[in-house]
Amino acid sequence: DARGERFSPDGRRDLRIAGLGGVLRGERASGSGQLIREGERLGFRKIDVRAGSARAQLDGNLAPDAWSLRFDVSAADLGLLDTAARGRISTKGQLGGSRAAPAIDATLRGDGIGYGDFGLANLEGRVRFDTRTDAPLAVELHAKGLAHGARRIATLDAPARGTSGRHEVQIGARAKQLALTARGIGQQPPGQWRLAISGLALENGRAASLPLAGR
Repeated sequence: DARGERFSPDGRRDLRIAGLGGVLRGERASGSGQLIREGERLGFRKIDVRAGSARAQLDGNLAPDAWSLRFDVSAADLGLLDTAARGRISTKGQLGGSRAAPAIDATLRGDGIGYGDFGLANLEGRVRFDTRTDAPLAVELHAKGLAHGARRIATLDAPARGTSGRHEVQIGARAKQLALTARGIGQQPPGQWRLAISGLALENGRAASLPLAGR
């Protein structure tokens, strides 16, 4: 069911999907919901699209000066989207703010992810930030089993806490006996992100410990 008003940049187009069906890469696909375009605003009303084990749910609005979109996306087999990909991934949350000053509150999880010679055994994350400088910021990113060809990183952790204008960042990575730890202060002037490193250390098991910057 498609409806519309005058054919102009400010006109309204309304597409309602009651029972979309088909096949994608041999898997059954279906969809429902309502998509509204009015000027520069794009509205999603209970959009629910499935293809095999993949599913995307959207509800809300996107306009240049105001974003308010809830999303829930998951795929148990990324190979359905690209034959060179593998693994599963899911993300859920809300996008807010605007194009000039976005905000996001979301979770992310992935397992057995790969693309070509890149691999990632496990990924977990929670991201909450608002680009207004006084807004709270909390980020937790944890990855295990990163691989690119013969290169391997066992673990990678990157938490951050504070506000968008000023937040403490810690980065830790381990590969075999090597361990790298870095910390610093992140700042976000309009349209940018800056990180000033205040501490950096490299360890090689019991053989050596080398602080490369202030403690």
